[in-house]
Amino acid sequence: MSERQKGYGFPSPTTALFPNPVITTRDPGTTDGTNKGYVIGQNWINTSNNTVYVFTSNLGGSATWSLSTAGSAQLDTLTGDSGGAISPLAGNISILGTADQVTTTGTANTITMSLPSAVIAPGSIAATTSIQAGTTLTSAGATTLATTGASVNTFGNTTGATSLSLLVGSGNFSLDGAAASTYTIGASATTGTVTIGGTAQSGNMTLGSSSATNALRIANGAGATTVTIANNQVAGSVAIGTAMTTGTISIGGTGLQVGNFDLAPGTGAQTVTLASGSGVKTINIGNGVSGNTISIGNGTITSAQVVNIAAGASAGNSTVNILSGNASSGTQTLNLGTGTGGKTIGIGSGAGANLITIGSATTTSSLSLLAGTGNFSLDGAATTTYTFAPSTTSGTINFGGTGANVGTMTIAGGTGAQTINIANSTGGKAVNIAVGAGANTVIIGSTNTTSTTTINSGSGGVVTTGDTNVSTGNLSISTTGKGLRVKAGAATDFLGTATLGGGGGTITVANTNIATNDRIFLTRIAANASTTLGELSYTISNGTSFTINSLIVGTPGSVQTGDLSTVAYFIVRPL
Repeated sequence: MSERQKGYGFPSPTTALFPNPVITTRDPGTTDGTNKGYVIGQNWINTSNNTVYVFTSNLGGSATWSLSTAGSAQLDTLTGDSGGAISPLAGNISILGTADQVTTTGTANTITMSLPSAVIAPGSIAATTSIQAGTTLTSAGATTLATTGASVNTFGNTTGATSLSLLVGSGNFSLDGAAASTYTIGASATTGTVTIGGTAQSGNMTLGSSSATNALRIANGAGATTVTIANNQVAGSVAIGTAMTTGTISIGGTGLQVGNFDLAPGTGAQTVTLASGSGVKTINIGNGVSGNTISIGNGTITSAQVVNIAAGASAGNSTVNILSGNASSGTQTLNLGTGTGGKTIGIGSGAGANLITIGSATTTSSLSLLAGTGNFSLDGAATTTYTFAPSTTSGTINFGGTGANVGTMTIAGGTGAQTINIANSTGGKAVNIAVGAGANTVIIGSTNTTSTTTINSGSGGVVTTGDTNVSTGNLSISTTGKGLRVKAGAATDFLGTATLGGGGGTITVANTNIATNDRIFLTRIAANASTTLGELSYTISNGTSFTINSLIVGTPGSVQTGDLSTVAYFIVRPL
């Protein structure tokens, strides 16, 4: 407390003097006012820090002491980023925060500045290194992060249950970079799920829409990946490369893939279309060098199935090649309808004018056409021409069974007027009909009305090795200048000559073919030195010889010894 001092002098015996300064070791407070006898204008000196205060007001019982001189630990002014230096007001400079941004808290001689748990920036936040948020970082309005300078920006972390959500409204979402930027999504994930696109999305989703040449790789790692495209949708469509004109579309492994490749494996009724557009296509299935197994329509079907290959109404040239490559090694087998079930197989059976070639004439190629009890039919139109083995020069052509065939083989059995040509070309041929060891019955020609059978030969004649029977007709030599020619000269021939000699009038001709009932026709062809001629007769020694005698006319038992004639004989064996 301070009291006024009184002075004594003239003319007033007493005069009130201004109070002396308060000298102490502390700063004045708001309670050091007039209530304690301090006078406005009085000084306060703190000798501990060399500061001087002046008592300037006492409003509402609160004293104000203003700093009048600078000390070693006191401030005269504070200067901020703007507004210049700020002097104390009533001995005080307030450092205040802004709601949701910065708060200040005074304790003793310390003012602590802090951020609230949720900071709302009045404008942009710029950082030269990192911005870290304890829990949530929220921005109202447009937010721009790391827009200048080369920087590495990290949002979120992989610790515990940390999550990161990037959300947009109707203003769209853009993830973009420089021309050579690399974008990686979920590179460290091993068991998690990476989802791109909305679960109820109705708009378009585009991957790799660049007009430049690029590569779009899906499931391109070495792991055993399951790739699912449109695996849950029940409608819609899946299109791959629909706008391509010169590119290549590859589905399935190009390396040593050993897994299955399934195309349309669903159980529902489906239409699977390959290269059905109007453009010219080359379709390769199983076209590699490895031993492929290619199955089309190979399932165990429970309802009617149709497999069509090139079955459309072709308006241009169409070629279907099956197993048509040039085999350099190995064996190639084409199986068509080889299963055990009954099948109907049509080859070129349509109404078009088809040209069908089956088999090859190259080296040891062979062709077998087999039929069971359902019979075999080779048929055509009414005017069709059938040609068998026209190029064969040294091979063998067999028709009919070579084994124990007991059926009937009919050639040209039609009722119409036909010409049947067998071996009628210019080359020399041996035509064998029923020459086997069996007891064959060969019938040539017909007895119907005016039927004619003509057997022609050249100078070699017509040769038969067995008996020739004329059963119901006559043996006629009807051509002028033609006759009957019989083999003669050998001892066993049925035609020959003999000369009566010995004792005259008789001759024995050795012939092992002669039989008891044979008929011998005798004709004298030369009288020779005969003195008389007799009547010719014969006797037969079965299987040995026959004897020709010249008998005396009127005396049948006597030989005309003077007959030395040469006699021609012709032997005929009755049936």
